Amino acid sequence: DKNPPTVNVIPSTEEMTKGPVIITIIADDENGIEKIVLPDGSEVNESETTYTIEENGKYTLEVIDTVGNKTVKEVTIRNIDNNKPYVEISEKGRTSNQINVELKYGDQ
Repeated sequence: DKNPPTVNVIPSTEEMTKGPVIITIIADDENGIEKIVLPDGSEVNESETTYTIEENGKYTLEVIDTVGNKTVKEVTIRNIDNNKPYVEISEKGRTSNQINVELKYGDQ
């Protein structure tokens, strides 16, 4: 067998979130899966597992079947937003009946 295992990665959400994203990794091969090597280097001797991602970025995992064929999968997470919003109001001038202000807002 020279066919590498197949890997499917499913994120817990693709919407913007302030919490972590949990990816479910599902591997398959006709001869069975020996291990999944997670982005932190830990190994799981199962064909399905989960991994918690706390920050946006690229994460690489490997799946190795029982005869040594390997699939490398890169996962990119872009939907974690831990930045607090901010608002700044500053006075830009005043008259007897009006105050002019500037409003700035966004993410830190």
